Amino acid sequence: MKISSGKNIHFRHFTGIAGPSGVDFNPLIGNGIQSGPGIKIRINQRTFFYLSSLAKSVIEQIVPSARIPDVKERIEEVSDQSDNIDFRPPCDVLVYPAPNNLLVVKIDDFDVGVTGNLDGVVNVLLPIKLFGIVHANLYHVSITVTTALERTHTGQIYARVCGCDVNIGYADVCIECGGLVGDLVNAFARQTIAERVKNLVPARICEMLPSLVESRVNPMLARIPLYIPFSEITSSLNNILSPNIPPHCLSPICRARPSPTPPPLPTSTVARPPNNPPLPNFTNSTGFHRINAATLLKNGLHKNVVSNKIRLRPKRQIITMVSGNAKPETFTLVQTNSNLRTPRAHRRTSMRQQKLAQGVKSWNRNIRPLTNANGERGTLCAGCPPDDGSSAIKIFVLQQLRFERLSDVSLSLAILNLYANQYGFEIDIAGEFSPRGLGGTPFGPFPMQFPTPLGGSMIEILISDFTINSLLYAMHRRGFLTIRIGPEVPGIGALLKTTCEEEDYFDEEMADRKNSSSMVLLANRIRSLVNRRFNIKRRNKRQSDSDLSSLADLGVCLGDLSPPLKENYPNRSLALNIYTGRAPSTIFSGHGEVICNNKFNKFAGMVSVDIILFVDIYLDGTNIRVGSISIVIILDISVRIIGNRLTGNAVFRTLQLSDRLGTLGLDQDAFNNLANLARDTLTKAINDRLRNGFPIPLPVDKIPVQINNLNIQLIERAIYISADFIVPPALLNEISL
Repeated sequence: MKISSGKNIHFRHFTGIAGPSGVDFNPLIGNGIQSGPGIKIRINQRTFFYLSSLAKSVIEQIVPSARIPDVKERIEEVSDQSDNIDFRPPCDVLVYPAPNNLLVVKIDDFDVGVTGNLDGVVNVLLPIKLFGIVHANLYHVSITVTTALERTHTGQIYARVCGCDVNIGYADVCIECGGLVGDLVNAFARQTIAERVKNLVPARICEMLPSLVESRVNPMLARIPLYIPFSEITSSLNNILSPNIPPHCLSPICRARPSPTPPPLPTSTVARPPNNPPLPNFTNSTGFHRINAATLLKNGLHKNVVSNKIRLRPKRQIITMVSGNAKPETFTLVQTNSNLRTPRAHRRTSMRQQKLAQGVKSWNRNIRPLTNANGERGTLCAGCPPDDGSSAIKIFVLQQLRFERLSDVSLSLAILNLYANQYGFEIDIAGEFSPRGLGGTPFGPFPMQFPTPLGGSMIEILISDFTINSLLYAMHRRGFLTIRIGPEVPGIGALLKTTCEEEDYFDEEMADRKNSSSMVLLANRIRSLVNRRFNIKRRNKRQSDSDLSSLADLGVCLGDLSPPLKENYPNRSLALNIYTGRAPSTIFSGHGEVICNNKFNKFAGMVSVDIILFVDIYLDGTNIRVGSISIVIILDISVRIIGNRLTGNAVFRTLQLSDRLGTLGLDQDAFNNLANLARDTLTKAINDRLRNGFPIPLPVDKIPVQINNLNIQLIERAIYISADFIVPPALLNEISL
């Protein structure tokens, strides 16, 4: 993989890495049925009731305006060329399923009249020429057509007429403008000819139906795709992952804009311990005098400090805010002559405040307004949200994903089986992501069952977790889930250093606590800073999340975590290559718990996510790997879905870190402490997102029917979707053509 950071660096590309069990997928998903369906569709009785009404409407529209081709039929001595028909709509039209894979269409009690030119001969002693216009009327006709829906060898649906029954109550034939011979036929042969027509028409209709189904129905069935390329699904995936930010907002100028409400800073410096004298009061006044802090110290205290040989600090700068009338971005740095050692609590806060002060820019000159061709004024960054560190990270991750690696991966929609009963029709579909949709995934779906024996909705769909897992497996095998994070990444890049900006203060603090684990102290320090950031976010909902998502102000880096990195590679930047150790997996179940207002939600379900990640640590700009960490994650997400909006709650069942190469100089207890810290932080972040919820993207715009009463649930090993639908008139007109 080529890293676009100004240097031609290549990281090793891993595919098909086996997990602890020797396979490159979760063993818990390996006991399914490889020939089983990943998607099941059940079409219920309500659908057939609706199709019956549609069929009646279509028949009433198309038959009266239809023109049939010339039909030449010889009844011994008579032939007829039919031109058009008259029609009385049927009293009832029924469409219903029948075992095992049959679809029955019954059209009951309609009248049809055929008008055509007569050309024939009547043998009465001598051949007599017939001419004129013939009217053949059929009354109280009923037709029952049975069609078998079968699976072709390619997995498509094919309709075949396997039964036809036509009953005619009464037939009448009359010749108009036939001259003397026509009048004689009407008077003496009308009944005979009508009986012959009555016996002839059923066979004629049943002969026409197979070709009609072949020319009109099967082409529509053939348009149902056998597979859907993943590239067509990518747009829906981007809607989930990428924020809706215009492209021009990602330019450096717009990214550098200050937040409309800057993050709140402490109103005063952190209070010193009681044994130390207070600092001069610099707050709420722009006319204060410079006061030497040393003059406020008592001589005895100063002698005590010197006599104990405590290491002295150079002159320090203490940050204090100016008058509340000044701009909140403005700070005053007050120089003191104190050579006292600064207490640890103030030292950490002071360093964080200095970083915040250095990060705030003075925007005395606003971005110039722009004028378009109509003379309307605007700004270069009009419509852009404040710079959001988390959004920048999402965009960076999306840019790292190589979608061309999945260019030949498709979702197979091949039909595996069709079967029907008197209540509905069920269709089994492969539902597998694989190269060119040809299969090959080394595991299969588990059996799925619809929640109820009889469905109340028009259509029900089961999507197995196998469908999701087959996509994740294809992504893993193609190296799609590989991300490089370097120093240029917003918010995270500042941590990728071997030498930290505050490590001299941190090392002194560690030396004072020899009886404590350094990793415990580091973890506690990070946790307190993270908690402070979340508290700030809760107190000020309107502020930008940019400083909350950035980790640079935590004052730690990878050099704090790994002493060998700090000692062997000082003052170096690092890059991370993150990839999957085995294919991620999801397992659906229907017994999750979501508590809302102290009430159990009976519609809740559970999604268990299993991920093994490998994080290789490289010196930035080189191919030298200095360490590798494995991350094992099992995340249980209890979800509730209302309509197409998902909310829920996440709990880490497992979050384990370990040193794969043993080069980072940390024991497992240290990694466990870091894992506990990450568990708390990630749980807060994920649950904040799930608490607000997000819509589930559904391709409703690509479905030719209108979807109503959508319901989505999680059941055992599958996503259950039920809905009603309405066929728009435009589609009916297309079918009628």
